[in-house]
Amino acid sequence: MATESSKVKNQAFLAQLERQRLQKPCQRIIDLRGKVSGECQPYQFGEITHYLDDRSYLILKQLVERMGGQYTVGAYEALIQAVRQFQQQAQQQLSPPIEDKSVLLLRLDKPIRRQAQRVLLTLPVTVHNADISYHAMTLDVSIDAIRVSMKHASALKK
Repeated sequence: MATESSKVKNQAFLAQLERQRLQKPCQRIIDLRGKVSGECQPYQFGEITHYLDDRSYLILKQLVERMGGQYTVGAYEALIQAVRQFQQQAQQQLSPPIEDKSVLLLRLDKPIRRQAQRVLLTLPVTVHNADISYHAMTLDVSIDAIRVSMKHASALKK
């Protein structure tokens, strides 16, 4: 059975091992191109070139300074965690809950399917938008939508 003093010694030993792990030099490349909304530029820390946006660069620069000027495992893990937090905050800000039930939200990252019954009906239609007219043909019609097909969009003058 472990005594309290041996538990404390074990915890201190594990904490020391974790500190040593976080202070080891890191060879991992950070490439945030396409993962963050900002434009990523190449930055070099030591011998490694990273692709970071402005905010991530400033965070990594501060982390490297805290670690004595070395790019360490701790700096890498802290930056990745910060990027994940920024992404979660951005998602929460982009999709606030809407209380108004009369607003129909359309998710454009998934295919949109109509719930109403469709009737196959082919008719010529002209869609007017300001000075531009679009000629199309209907493919099917339902109570709440019309599916159309256009070959070419052309601008017409009055």
